[in-house]
Amino acid sequence: MKKSSAPQGERASQNSPRRRTSPKKAPEDERTSSVTYVRKLKGKRPIVALTAYDAPMAKLVSNAGVDFLLVGDSVGTTMLGFNTTIRVTLDAMVHHTAAVRRGNPDCLILADLPFGEASLSFDRLLEACRRLMQEGGADGVKIEGGKDVADDIERLIATGVPVMGHVGLLPQTVKVIGGYRKFANDKE
Repeated sequence: MKKSSAPQGERASQNSPRRRTSPKKAPEDERTSSVTYVRKLKGKRPIVALTAYDAPMAKLVSNAGVDFLLVGDSVGTTMLGFNTTIRVTLDAMVHHTAAVRRGNPDCLILADLPFGEASLSFDRLLEACRRLMQEGGADGVKIEGGKDVADDIERLIATGVPVMGHVGLLPQTVKVIGGYRKFANDKE
């Protein structure tokens, strides 16, 4: 029996999906799975994203023509049986982000920063981003909020953390606002 050269716990297969990268990997800013590439799309065409929570889901959407995958804290309400996203922990987000990365190793992946991680201190926020990127394999993070988190987002970007903001209806504040309702009807 031929021994597999795949890392322990992973199976090498002739039927594995082909990676989009060539043997000579293009620089980050030229790949279609990079933050730089997605930024260049702004205003040119709609940017397409899908949410994934595990490896099978990530594999299924790999050929759907998405620009990036989001590992959302909505995993709590859609997969874990919670009635809000508030109970989703950083450990859970790292776990699900790593699963999505294993399922789609070449796609741009952003991970939701769970409830509370952006509100305690910048050091804790940076550590949460580090875990999502280093342990989970995320390429960047999504943070809910507006003016209240803008300064911290600027600091994160200055340290090299790509950030996607989320304004309007903020599911992590659903307890405060009294339920889900329409938000952000105008540019302000």
